[in-house]
Amino acid sequence: MWGLQWSVAWILLVAMGYRWPFVTVTAGASAAAVANLLPFNLIGNLGTLEAGWTAAFVALGVPVQMAAASGLAAHLWGLIFAAFFGVLGWAALSSMRRR
Repeated sequence: MWGLQWSVAWILLVAMGYRWPFVTVTAGASAAAVANLLPFNLIGNLGTLEAGWTAAFVALGVPVQMAAASGLAAHLWGLIFAAFFGVLGWAALSSMRRR
């Protein structure tokens, strides 16, 4: 499962034009996931994930603005995907209940 999450993070970054090595993305995304466990953040886990992402990628040599922007963008894309698949699941379950 972690491999899939790292792959999605890497694919999202490549799609946004950030062609960082997979090892860098794996290390940075792992640190962001750990930071996401902190008990304080905003709606949709905004805040702690981006802070962990930014700190990890800056420590790995990525400029701070690029790290912060990519973290927020990757998180927002993840929320959009989750909402999209949630709507699809809701529609599928609703149609099955009507039968």
